[in-house]
Amino acid sequence: RVTHRNLCNILQTAPGDMGIKPGTRVAQILSIAFDMAAWEILGCLSNGGTLLIRGKDIQETVQKADVLIATPSILNTLDANRCRQVKAAAVAGEPCPRPLADLWGSFCAFYNSCGPTETTIINTAEQHYPEKERLTIGRPTPNNTVYILDEHLRPLPIGETGEMWAGGDCVTAGYIDNAALNAERYRPDPFLGGDRMMFRTRDLGRWTETGELEH
Repeated sequence: RVTHRNLCNILQTAPGDMGIKPGTRVAQILSIAFDMAAWEILGCLSNGGTLLIRGKDIQETVQKADVLIATPSILNTLDANRCRQVKAAAVAGEPCPRPLADLWGSFCAFYNSCGPTETTIINTAEQHYPEKERLTIGRPTPNNTVYILDEHLRPLPIGETGEMWAGGDCVTAGYIDNAALNAERYRPDPFLGGDRMMFRTRDLGRWTETGELEH
């Protein structure tokens, strides 16, 4: 159950808003059955942009766009040299190869991001530059947090690998009519307190010294 509040938090804050404003052309290239399509479509419309709905040729659509949201595998099918008008691009859904990030990061604001559907499309993002030491999944997006915890749900020090739990406004309202799975994957958030919940991603990660996450 993804709430309007969950969606507004990513679509109305940077970098999730992707700098979209009236006059910005956003490529709509993803299947509408994929949660990232909500980022393209609703992110564009809620910020007053112009949505370019693709036909059969993704390349043709992207060549007219200012903003692009995609998976790394889709991005890898495009001729980047014909997409130099793109001002901002973001990828999620799969690990991003470093050469791909370096290529797109050389001419546009390129964001490598991460997050399962249960954390509302993405809950981490960071702009990548080719000269950066490493490619990470970034840091928590606004109003969100990520915890690196051990098996006893205790926070681990910087540099130590543990399980990633997600907290904050990104955490969705659970699975519909599945109490057993809710109990397994959603827990009361002991760090934010109150009635807030955190989500168990089951992914492993670690904090870098610069406050970014390695997946």
